[in-house]
Amino acid sequence: RRLVVEIMIGRRFVLSRDNKIKEEIRDYWFKDHKAILDTYGNLKVLAWKNPTSNSYYIKYIFDGHKIYISGDVGDAIFTFTSNVDIHSFDDMPCGYFLSKMTTCSNGKYEFDGCKAKNRLEQWKDKLLKRKEFYDKAEKDFFIKTINNMVEDAFSCDSEEQWAWEFVNNKYSEFISENELDYHEWIYTIGNAIPYHNFAFLIGLQMASKQIKYEV
Repeated sequence: RRLVVEIMIGRRFVLSRDNKIKEEIRDYWFKDHKAILDTYGNLKVLAWKNPTSNSYYIKYIFDGHKIYISGDVGDAIFTFTSNVDIHSFDDMPCGYFLSKMTTCSNGKYEFDGCKAKNRLEQWKDKLLKRKEFYDKAEKDFFIKTINNMVEDAFSCDSEEQWAWEFVNNKYSEFISENELDYHEWIYTIGNAIPYHNFAFLIGLQMASKQIKYEV
């Protein structure tokens, strides 16, 4: 039951962040965007932009089972198992969409210190429930160390920094002593989908809806 509660709290934290980002992209970034779809032989080109500005402009090129994306938000290439067009993404989950990303100028994930801190706080609570301490000094050392680790994670700038500076070095012994399978989850605790990758999919979905409505 405790584990279920921890998972639910973590999911609420992630959903809250992600939903706020999606709302900002839809209501601010793409508020006045218009979809222009052109065909050039076997290629289809979608321009998704504000008619009066190039801010948050995205161009999608559909070439069989590949999509080439460029513009103000960033560049990316996606490769799917079958041919796709503008309407292929209406109900596609973002996680699946990103799993098809082969190249991205700004990266697939960013490090979110708040998410990492939240996950480590859950781990701390779990350890305190199950761990037996020899004496007060040992418990105090444990709490001080894990609290420092939480703050370091919160202050991290990237997954690479978290992995090499803290997981593999500063806290390596502490982590391995308290979690045998840490390598399965601890390196990615701060991974979060960045704005630009949400925008790639939201742009496709909004443009598809706009084009269907116009037809």
